[in-house]
Amino acid sequence: MRNSSSWQRQYKTTRTYCGFGFQIVKMLIVLTVIFGVCWLPYHAYFLVLYYFPSISFAAGIQHVFLAFYWLAMSHATVNPAVYFLMNPTYASS
Repeated sequence: MRNSSSWQRQYKTTRTYCGFGFQIVKMLIVLTVIFGVCWLPYHAYFLVLYYFPSISFAAGIQHVFLAFYWLAMSHATVNPAVYFLMNPTYASS
């Protein structure tokens, strides 16, 4: 009987760690996708500008740049919110 109790305790602990690991992996995937969504337009703007310099004289391009810049900087606000919302310690409280 002692072995089965020990085995059950070990199984329960292993399941807890595996579930926790899955939550961390899910959080990292979400953070990576959000990082890409926030920063990709900013860098794509400069790549397009490098290959097509005449675009810098287009009407309203400053507004496009400003929108991409704000989107990139918004990552600093979204990142801690994702950590807070997806952290299992805060979710259980």
